Amino acid sequence: TLLNTLLAQVISMPATPESRRDRIQRLAVNIAKRYKMSGVVTGKDNTNTLFLLLDLATFFDLYHSGKLSECLDTLVRVKLVPLSSTQVDMAVTTFRQLSDEVRRNIPDI
Repeated sequence: TLLNTLLAQVISMPATPESRRDRIQRLAVNIAKRYKMSGVVTGKDNTNTLFLLLDLATFFDLYHSGKLSECLDTLVRVKLVPLSSTQVDMAVTTFRQLSDEVRRNIPDI
């Protein structure tokens, strides 16, 4: 949970080499790779939050790089933001189930 909290604090910032965001994101990616390889099941909520935060990091990286169509593709894939009126109810339900680390970054999207 500490890693999720740290990542959530810097996720919307532009990634510059050796910045705090860059270092935390690299650490998170390494841990996520280990989780996938070992099939970690314990702390599933924290693990899901980590993967979702990394998806948001990808979104913000693409946004800061000016790759807007890829940004939109990422948003469609993670289903956090409703892109049509028919998705609003589902997005509200999903939002209520999200961790605080993810929720605090929604306004930046």
